[in-house]
Formats: sequence, C-alpha cells, structure tokens
Amino acid sequence: MNILFIDDDELRTRPLNDALKHAGHSVTFEQIPLNGKRLFEENPDKFDVIVIDIMMPHHDIPAYRDFAIPKFFPSNHDGMFTGLKLYSELEAIKIANNLDTYVIILTCVSDIEKYTKAIDLTPSKILFKPIYIDDFIREVGDVI
Repeated sequence: MNILFIDDDELRTRPLNDALKHAGHSVTFEQIPLNGKRLFEENPDKFDVIVIDIMMPHHDIPAYRDFAIPKFFPSNHDGMFTGLKLYSELEAIKIANNLDTYVIILTCVSDIEKYTKAIDLTPSKILFKPIYIDDFIREVGDVI
C-alpha cells in the first residue's frame, strides 16, 4: 500500500512512519502541507491512503492563513488548522480524478467532531494522538 503522510511534526510521527514502512507499506512523508498537496496533485493515483495532521503551521500562505480556525470557530487552540484546508483541497483532487483514495485525519484535538461537522468533512477515519503504533498500523490497514 502506498501512503502519503503529511505532518509537520516529523520527530513525533517518525515512529508511526517507520512502523508503516516496517509493516511493508511504501510511505512518502512530507512536513509542508503544500508540498504534500503537490505530491498528490502530480501523482493522484499513486497513493492508496493519505494521513494528514489537522494542526499544522500555515507557513504564512494567505489561503491557509485565512483558514485559521479562530477566524471561523473561536477556540482555545492557537495553532492553525491547516490540515482542514488541506483536507478539502485533497478531496477536490480526488473528485477531479475520480479516485477513492482514503484519507485519515490524525489529530490531538479531542473536540474535532465540531470542526468536521462544521465544514462537512467525511474522512475515512479520525485517529487521536497519542496512538499506539500497533493500533495505528491496524487502523491504516482497515481502510483498504
């Protein structure tokens, strides 16, 4: 299985990334959201599963900065929910290419339901950090 893993926190997600590889999956890891989007856009049928973090920095990209959760949903989180914007852009690429790529949202935000409902996200799964490596591998494998 080919997996695109997009998360800005490489240090904390390295064990998950390594475990996917150890389980026999081909993993492309990207820390910068727009680079991950570009990889999917350029090779839309290369990836079976995309794992994205919700809370990633926006790298001062206006389209992402404008999608900061505090603008739309007042909250106590000071991070930018770039992953939500990225998710919607990945979904548009999937639709344009008629793909059934699975998207798994990985987050430490326990109240994610209100955000996903608010913008009508329908990810294949939402996984909450911290997650045990064995559970993560099983959950990723379950979407196929």
